[in-house]
Amino acid sequence: MLAVIQTTSNKELTSCMFTYRLCQAILCHSVTPEGFLISKIVAIPKANGKSVNDFDNHRGIALSSVLCKVMDGTMDHIILCRNQEFLMHVAISLASKLAVDDPALMCSK
Repeated sequence: MLAVIQTTSNKELTSCMFTYRLCQAILCHSVTPEGFLISKIVAIPKANGKSVNDFDNHRGIALSSVLCKVMDGTMDHIILCRNQEFLMHVAISLASKLAVDDPALMCSK
């Protein structure tokens, strides 16, 4: 870990700490910054050989900030991990109540 910190620039550490603290604040307060909710819709023509001028021949793609995408991926990972931990806890407590030795057996039935 120390070697990674020594090779990382001070600016990179500052941005990583900012992202980490922002993620903590979002989780703690359950509030998403308003800027993360804003995206720009861009019409991209479909590649089916039809006219580019035809409105029905386009699909909309939402563009958002890079920080929003990073936070979205981070939050998805955190939520997935917490859900897995919670479900495993529920499975273990149910297994103990039902006297099942392996909680994974409950999920496969």
